[in-house]
Amino acid sequence: MVTDGIANVLLAFIAISAALAAISGLVVLQGFFHNKLKELFNDVNYFIFFFLVFGYFLYALGELSFYLAEIAFQDQSIIGIHDIYWSSGGILILISFIALAKLLFREQHSGGKVTTFLITGAMIVGFVLAAVFGLIGSESQYFFGYFYPIISSLIVTASLSVVLFYNQLGGFKEVLLLFFLASGGILLGDVFFHYSTTWGVYGAIGLTADIFYLIGYTLSFAAFVTMRMKMKTLAFIKK
Repeated sequence: MVTDGIANVLLAFIAISAALAAISGLVVLQGFFHNKLKELFNDVNYFIFFFLVFGYFLYALGELSFYLAEIAFQDQSIIGIHDIYWSSGGILILISFIALAKLLFREQHSGGKVTTFLITGAMIVGFVLAAVFGLIGSESQYFFGYFYPIISSLIVTASLSVVLFYNQLGGFKEVLLLFFLASGGILLGDVFFHYSTTWGVYGAIGLTADIFYLIGYTLSFAAFVTMRMKMKTLAFIKK
């Protein structure tokens, strides 16, 4: 079928983008242990960025393990090692963005932006909850099908601080914006993936989910590359 052919192509591209993201993420993580690069961050920012990068790295590993299990080993079971990578990565990313948001709001003292943050975040989370739990049809037996859209919505909500305080983020603002956009793509992929697994069909819904996942992992790769380049440039300037 045409849909199956497109699906296989999309899965291959997602696997490639995830592999590139995983490799570049590993390179960035390794850079955190170089003295010159480590000096670019204060103690708080160091841990925020380190766990943020580690979280997206785990996301990429999860996608790679999912692809290998499904394609290479023909494992049709939904739950697997990839769920450990994805859930662990999501939790780390969420904690990192919450810490960043808390730091930014404390430093900037902007009441108006707090209101915007809370209202927009409530709308995002509310929409996702309505989309996931208000789904008409059979109830999903896949727990992570509910978990991923919810935690992704919380990640996007927490990372709204990146947009609100973009001009105050310094040399890594482009990196954080790319991570924010990557999380947005993954969130939309998670919502459509939930529909696909709940109804037990792939079709246009599954294709849409994979397109958003491809966007998310490609943007993650771009964020890792940009961050590594920024780290090298800023470390050179500080010499």
